Amino acid sequence: MSVPSELQIALTGSRGVLGRSLQKDWAEPNWHCFPGDVRNLQDVQNWIAQPPRLDAVIHMAARVPVALVDADPLTAFKINVEGTLNVLEAIRARPDAESIWIFLGSTSHVYSSSNQPIAETDAISPVTLYGLTKFHAEEWGRVYQNKFKLNVCVGRIFSYSSPLQSKEYFIPSVVEKISSAPEGGALQIPGLFGTRDFLTTDQISHAVRFLFSLRATGAFNIASGKAHTLFDIAKAVQRHLKRDDVQIEALAAGTSHLNANVQKLRDLGLQLQFNLDGLISQILEGRSRD
Repeated sequence: MSVPSELQIALTGSRGVLGRSLQKDWAEPNWHCFPGDVRNLQDVQNWIAQPPRLDAVIHMAARVPVALVDADPLTAFKINVEGTLNVLEAIRARPDAESIWIFLGSTSHVYSSSNQPIAETDAISPVTLYGLTKFHAEEWGRVYQNKFKLNVCVGRIFSYSSPLQSKEYFIPSVVEKISSAPEGGALQIPGLFGTRDFLTTDQISHAVRFLFSLRATGAFNIASGKAHTLFDIAKAVQRHLKRDDVQIEALAAGTSHLNANVQKLRDLGLQLQFNLDGLISQILEGRSRD
């Protein structure tokens, strides 16, 4: 893919898993990383106003995971919704606002659980409070695109994992549970009958870069289009850990399905292939280095 030199890209969430992946995997741009709190409008405005030119603003700052949002919905609203509005408002104040490509990192959690692959045109009915905040953020992006002619691309990112993820996320959580289980122990894990569409963080970075190269706007599912049951993922972790002595029991509670229809991304020319064993190997290698 041909990428212009000396790109100027502003990034929120630069210390997060996806923010770090973007900077590592996409070395060409001059990254302008936001050092503050997106809830502070003045700080956001000062930061956005500094570069003489901006080619893109990639907004990844967010309050996750789901459990943290459930514990403090008000803080999640202020970061995920008001923070997004602050970024959009700061961009709107620039004289070159209409030439800047804006990427809003969203989530599959804006959709409701479905046994069928979910397309961007399907009904929005957030499955979690986290998804609700991200949908509200998307709506502000849509309004600013229509009313102020901003170039907004929404990436509805489905499940992903990385060696950098904390134990609140599914795969690192399962790794921890299985590795620390007593010999011959049994684990009861809720939600394992559910299905998810996983990617690696570098694949998500590649998708963002691809969408930028086309200056694509609108909403896009970022996923592989291939569903895995969470039970199969847990069993794959068990196999990699060589813990066949552990008995894994799937509980029906918490079951949901978030699987992507990625035809819209394919129509642009991007197909992301996912390798489950490769991802688990990456996570375990990262864990062994810590």
